[in-house]
Amino acid sequence: MQRFYTGRLNGQCSGRPRKPIGEVEQGETFVIEASLDTELSPDRDVEKEGPVFVSGVKAGDVLAIHIADIVLSKWWGADPDYGMIPEILELQRVKDVGFEVPREGDELILPGDVRAPYCPMIGSISVAAREACPNPWDQGGNMDINEVRKGATVYIRAQHEGGLLALGDLHAYQGDGEISGTAIEANGEVKLTVEVSDRLPAPRPVIEVDNKVMTVGMGLTYWGAVRSAVRDMTYLLMSVRGISLAEAYSTAVKGGSLRNGAIWMMSDHHLITMVSDEGRWPRTVFLELPFG
Repeated sequence: MQRFYTGRLNGQCSGRPRKPIGEVEQGETFVIEASLDTELSPDRDVEKEGPVFVSGVKAGDVLAIHIADIVLSKWWGADPDYGMIPEILELQRVKDVGFEVPREGDELILPGDVRAPYCPMIGSISVAAREACPNPWDQGGNMDINEVRKGATVYIRAQHEGGLLALGDLHAYQGDGEISGTAIEANGEVKLTVEVSDRLPAPRPVIEVDNKVMTVGMGLTYWGAVRSAVRDMTYLLMSVRGISLAEAYSTAVKGGSLRNGAIWMMSDHHLITMVSDEGRWPRTVFLELPFG
């Protein structure tokens, strides 16, 4: 089984795709390793990191990325807060102040004996962008959506030949929103297969898991992200279920549950001091609808 270390590649949003580090066939099972702890990967050569080329994929094809398993080797609480809510925690940006997160069965034990489900997930998954754009955007990226987990399929439209897939930023658990910019951060590996599919042909990422479909909305304002998610769900219902525009819109807004992906970049602290290479980071939401 082939193994790769792609890294997050900054969401692959520069419009200048990195050279792929390997190639897989459609339907082939392979592994991508992900590590935030460089001590666990002492031989890692960052200069050789890059995306995975998927044979037979053309620009415009929708990739169905099937997540077969996520196996974590280590996890930790990365910080108490980034200092993004200063009236609660009077700190400047605080990073990498770690704490132990024991596991008992299917539960993680947070300070104060707060129990959270052990649920490994992928914070960042993307294909290479056609041109420079925010991260995340139509190509995926650092979306921090906790439903990107074992058993899920993520659909992303390829913008280059081969798709050029990368992923990273694993978490042992993350609540909706990733409020402070980190979750229960983790090292581990993802086992996956990729194929071209027309099952859910949306322009932006779509997640399918446990008989639910989620359209991912991105925008430079929160309402822009919401509009994006609702628009894509309406389009999917029209194209997949064959119903009218009015019926599809009504079903999307009345039957759908709006949930937050990465929300931490909305803080005043982030807008003032933390600007990405691509400009302001967008807000990310997802609209969840039971599809049966």
